[in-house]
Amino acid sequence: MGSAGKVPGADLGARKLKERIAFDGEVCDAGDIIPAVDPGTRKGLRNLDRVLDVSTRLRDLASEAFGTGCFVLNIAGDHSCALGSIAAACEAFGPEHFGILYLDAHGDINTPESSPSGNIHGMSLAAALGFGDPELQSVAPVKALPDHVIFVGTRALDPPEQELAEREGMGVIPAHDIREQGVEAALAQIRAFVQERGIRHLHFSIDIDVVDPGEAPGTGVREKRGISAEEFLAIVRAVRDMEILCSADLVEFIPALDREGRTEHLCHEVLDYFIS
Repeated sequence: MGSAGKVPGADLGARKLKERIAFDGEVCDAGDIIPAVDPGTRKGLRNLDRVLDVSTRLRDLASEAFGTGCFVLNIAGDHSCALGSIAAACEAFGPEHFGILYLDAHGDINTPESSPSGNIHGMSLAAALGFGDPELQSVAPVKALPDHVIFVGTRALDPPEQELAEREGMGVIPAHDIREQGVEAALAQIRAFVQERGIRHLHFSIDIDVVDPGEAPGTGVREKRGISAEEFLAIVRAVRDMEILCSADLVEFIPALDREGRTEHLCHEVLDYFIS
């Protein structure tokens, strides 16, 4: 699914990344989710029905996988797909001990009323938490707790998103803090956040645009002064090793915007960490 973002092509990125994975029995392929609904705009939201279709089917596939004790890795196009994977994980493990680590330049907690762009990939997390459009919210029958969300590497929270994050007690570790204080300080904050809230099951949603565009140009909504590729991989490795990790997303890689394969290489390193 790559039609809910600002720039098309993220669906091609997901397919390209998946081609290199060896499915050997321990690593199982649950299949590709191809939109079955024609594109269109409804309620002022572009491709709303496509997002609902893909997110609901992803939720159901992920729920089946959780039921068999599997770790779920969602290699997706744009970040709207996270609504489905988060909905499945929250329902499987229960909101009281479930948390979300959002490694992203953006917050994705806009609503149709607050969004400056109207793109649904900037509303997916809000819907999983019970904010915004009722139809998007319906994908997540069990809502995640807002104060169990921690944003890492953010640098482009819109004012309404900032207000919502502060009001609901969400954690925020901006990119500039990571650059100035170092990765270890950020990891210590993440561990403290998880412990203080009693989180026992963690969903890790990774948007490649968290990396500075000078090192990861192949994405659609580039923001200056992101974290370095080295800092990014250090965070991914550390979170991957947490025993409470239950699921993850990797999203927003657009091959046509990449240069010298830099973004693709980073994405493959992430996949290697999880699959190995």
